[in-house]
Amino acid sequence: MKKIAIIVIYILILASSAHAQKYYIHLSNTSGINNDKYQAELEAAAEDLVLNMPGEVRDNFKVFDWSSYLMQNITDSTYIEFFKLAQKKAASISKYYLLFGKISTTQGVFTYIEVDLVLPTTGRYLCADNSVPGWREWIKDRVKVIVNKKERGLDVDKSILSAIADAKPFLKEIMCSKPMGELESGFEFYRGKSD
Repeated sequence: MKKIAIIVIYILILASSAHAQKYYIHLSNTSGINNDKYQAELEAAAEDLVLNMPGEVRDNFKVFDWSSYLMQNITDSTYIEFFKLAQKKAASISKYYLLFGKISTTQGVFTYIEVDLVLPTTGRYLCADNSVPGWREWIKDRVKVIVNKKERGLDVDKSILSAIADAKPFLKEIMCSKPMGELESGFEFYRGKSD
């Protein structure tokens, strides 16, 4: 019963807490941490990312931020349930998105950042899927590594800025004909022109 009450409260928080930003949207912040320090930079970075994406995605892509503070004894399945609520909220606002889930526990604030990336599965994206299986997970994992660096401390938003900048060239123009070369992952990745 306690678990259900926690989930209901969280749904209410998610339903009422999306801020009015256009590209970098806070779905929830129950962490108690002031998020104002990098907000203008996060909005600008998200806008730059979105405006440089292919046309079919540009009007339907947002970057989301969700943070929690869970003070009870929480299991991995509870984190998953809360993050699924954030994914559901993000999907109700935008068809495609990059979601950063800042998770705090009794061990500390923002001990882990979960990441979700949703892109189209048609057109050039389907072609890229066929050409380079696993490229979506590779980008998502790369972003996750950047935001979860141990040296970041509580400065999560600065790490998110770095992750958005790092993801931009890979999301900017997905194509199937221009090899970029081998990356750290060991497989060929395809994209359009680089900066």
